[in-house]
Amino acid sequence: MPQFAALKAIGYADGALAGTVAAMSLMIAAAGFAPALAAALWLYGEIRQKTLLPVTMSAGHIAAVLAGALVMAAVSALLAVGGLRRADPADVF
Repeated sequence: MPQFAALKAIGYADGALAGTVAAMSLMIAAAGFAPALAAALWLYGEIRQKTLLPVTMSAGHIAAVLAGALVMAAVSALLAVGGLRRADPADVF
């Protein structure tokens, strides 16, 4: 918060800060998706092997989960920016 308040104090617009926060949030979500996908695929394989249930993860399911994760990250980032818009840089320091 202090870093963004400093950027706001030197004249960055709220839209630019919202874009920065959203971009960072999307990058973190995308970076976390790869190891989570690997763990899920391993877990699906273990379940399939141990229980003999036909558990599969299709490409459509993977795409839907990725899209949902990115949407949730973007919404979360934009909700967090609401507090930044109301913040007074003098109060943060």
